[in-house]
Amino acid sequence: MRLTDSSVAIHPRNPWEAIDLGVLLAAQHRGLLMGSWAIVTLPIFPLLSLALWDYPTVAILLFWWLKPVYERLPLIILSKALFGAPPELKTALREWLRGLRSNLLASLTWRRLSLSRSFILPVLELERPSAEELGKRIAVLSRNDIRAARMLTAVGSALEMGLWMGMLVLFYMLIPQQLLTDWNQLTLFGLNENLNWLEHLTNAGYALVLVIWGPIYVSCGFTLYLNRRTMLEAWDIELV
Repeated sequence: MRLTDSSVAIHPRNPWEAIDLGVLLAAQHRGLLMGSWAIVTLPIFPLLSLALWDYPTVAILLFWWLKPVYERLPLIILSKALFGAPPELKTALREWLRGLRSNLLASLTWRRLSLSRSFILPVLELERPSAEELGKRIAVLSRNDIRAARMLTAVGSALEMGLWMGMLVLFYMLIPQQLLTDWNQLTLFGLNENLNWLEHLTNAGYALVLVIWGPIYVSCGFTLYLNRRTMLEAWDIELV
């Protein structure tokens, strides 16, 4: 990458400014980011719902657990757009599929619940160090800004749930009273299998929330990672 081609000013920032930059970067490319996220995730959601029709809670939990799979695509787009023209969607999807298996097992197992996931993802996806170097690289990058990355995940999770709950409240306000009464009665007697479609429909609200928030979360983690590299490798001095 050529630092002189960067679309943002490269200089050391405090971590909260870096997160703010991530929000602005996601807003700048929101159409491509949201469109790519929707193309990947919205087909997966109905497939999981159909496969687990009688277990809507399991379906949404599995959809949530697969978030590291979805997050790689906006990262690829942002990494290209920051130092050049944004890639075409077809090109980004091809690169995403090509590199999907790299570190995927770790991302879906012992690193899945890491609060610093967004900060570590660029190391896994963009640098791809060897297994021997990965731990050392993460340790060096994590000496600063790691607290902000953890706060990003914690606050972002609360924001996801808040937006989802807001959509659910709006959705239930639009349900006819008779249908809602029938659903409550069936749930009371454990006979709500015939209304599984309603639960899957409410779960769809979470998938829509992620179309908006998912790329922003990835972008903020990416700019935190860039900020740390700016400090470690003195990118601002190199530019001067």
